[in-house]
Parts: sequence; C-alpha cells; structure tokens
Amino acid sequence: MPDPESEILRPLDASNTNSDDWEIFILSDARIVFENNGKPASLLAAYADTPLRVEGRLESPARSQLKYFLKKPYKPTDIELRNVTRFSYGEMTDGAYVIWAQGNAGWFEIRPAAQYSQIYNEMVQAVELLYFVTDIYSESRKKSSGPSAELVFQEVCTSREHVNFEQGER
Repeated sequence: MPDPESEILRPLDASNTNSDDWEIFILSDARIVFENNGKPASLLAAYADTPLRVEGRLESPARSQLKYFLKKPYKPTDIELRNVTRFSYGEMTDGAYVIWAQGNAGWFEIRPAAQYSQIYNEMVQAVELLYFVTDIYSESRKKSSGPSAELVFQEVCTSREHVNFEQGER
C-alpha cells in the first residue's frame, strides 16, 4: 500500500507561490484514478470539483532534493497523492511531452504504469493537439490571416493518421 505524500515529503513553503519554482519529483509506474470511485482517470480531468488520486513509485531523489524528504532512507517508495486538482504539461526541447500532477510538495512527473499507458498516451495526444492548434493560431495571427477551419481540420486528421500509422494502429 502506498504511503501518503505527507509522510514522505515536506509540503511547499506557503510563500513560494510561483509554480515554476516548485520542485519536480519523478513518479514511475504511475496511475491516476478518480478520488470518489477509484476508476482510472485522465489527469486532464483534474479540477476543484473532480479531485483525483495519483499513485506511483517516487524515484530516489537527486542530492539537491534530499531536503524535501522527511525521513531516511532515500530509496524508491510507493506514494499516493490525494485530492489532486491541478496539472501541468509541457514540451521538452527534444519534442517529448511531459505531464505533471500538482501535489502538496511540488510537481510530480507522470511516467505511467503499463496498465495506465493507454490513458497516458491519450493525454499526450490531447496536449499535442493543443500545441498544434496553438501553433497554427499563433502563426496565422502574425500574418493577419490564417488557414480556414476546414484546412486546420484536414491537417489535424492527416497528422493524426500519420501518428496512428506509426503506432501500428492501422
């Protein structure tokens, strides 16, 4: 059974309100469920009225992270984040997408368990689509014109078919 976050990590300093400055912890073998019924959930569904529970294996900390841990030994530990209502996502410099859950101690990078990978991949596809549409919108705003909605839809469908083909779904 996973240990509660509050028994493993110190909570964020209340004066640190800039979430870009929060520590990032790695959660491997992660899975996310609805707090109320325990059914698998997308982290993108997290909201004040839709709290989620995130479980996973908190990886061994980097030396700079030791100050956030409440007790030794500092080894991989099963952890549970309760009432998660916020998330973040980003595209790394290598083009990979990352999704984080907000805990009481900082951000937790989600590295999914095998049985959760389908839901995780769907979350990543949603983030990819968001970035794709944002890029098209931003580019068209620079030019004071842009592609029609129909052209954007065709581009998304073509891009999606390409991704599905690469993943062997065709």
